[in-house]
Amino acid sequence: MAVIKRMVMIRRKAGTTHEQFREYYEKNHATMAMRLFPMFGTYKRNFIQPNAPRLPAGASDNPYDVVTEMTFATDADYAAFMEKSSRPEVRAEVRTDEEKFMDTAAIFSFIVEESVSK
Repeated sequence: MAVIKRMVMIRRKAGTTHEQFREYYEKNHATMAMRLFPMFGTYKRNFIQPNAPRLPAGASDNPYDVVTEMTFATDADYAAFMEKSSRPEVRAEVRTDEEKFMDTAAIFSFIVEESVSK
């Protein structure tokens, strides 16, 4: 059984600096997510450095600020996450917090199949 990995691309809310975004994410949102979703195997935030050397054509800044990586050890853990995250009260709590610092219209989430070269 392979680990299930869900990636989420997130952009900061307009008017929020990179530093404010990261601080809020780390001190508030990540702790809330860990409390709500103990079924995470891992919950990583990969913060994209401002003005990376390879921006998309015509871009002056990165289109996203963080790549969040959630892993689940089993199908049952992922199913439990999906069930809990769809509960109206949980969804409302998460969405209310996201709107404080994220551009919620730009959130992009997907499952990946990891391939590692050694």
